[in-house]
Amino acid sequence: NDAVLREADAMVLGRETYEGFAAAWPSRSGDPFSDKFNSMPKYVVSSTLERADWNNSTILDDDPFGRIRSLKEEQSLLVWGSPALVQGLIAEGLVDDYVLLVSPIVLGEGKRLFPPGGAKQETKITESTILGDLCGPKIRVGYWPIAAGLSACAIVRGRLLCAR
Repeated sequence: NDAVLREADAMVLGRETYEGFAAAWPSRSGDPFSDKFNSMPKYVVSSTLERADWNNSTILDDDPFGRIRSLKEEQSLLVWGSPALVQGLIAEGLVDDYVLLVSPIVLGEGKRLFPPGGAKQETKITESTILGDLCGPKIRVGYWPIAAGLSACAIVRGRLLCAR
């Protein structure tokens, strides 16, 4: 959704999501969403991708989580799709805010955002909004991960700040 995109300085993508986006988005322009998508910095986490030709794209192949940790100090980062990458970011403690767009589609199987048997994630709902668009209605739900013993949190410049 464009509100989430407006707040982001850069995107972090896994290889598969990047390849799909890079095949579709460069040919789109003339609206704020596609113009921002195409112009913003994009960081691709991959050990196999050899070239990233989409405008402002950088491959993170050496210590990607360390690089993302450094990028977060200066930029607000957005991960779009990329479920395997998100699982790694969760494991590394690099997720400050979850914004999930929920579509009323039941697949029965597919890629999971949260792996089965993964660690329990305590969260606090920060928003819920019903959205309408060309692909049908969606629900935007925002969550903050809450560490044990923390009661008040806020996101400031891409960083989660919490108080006990």
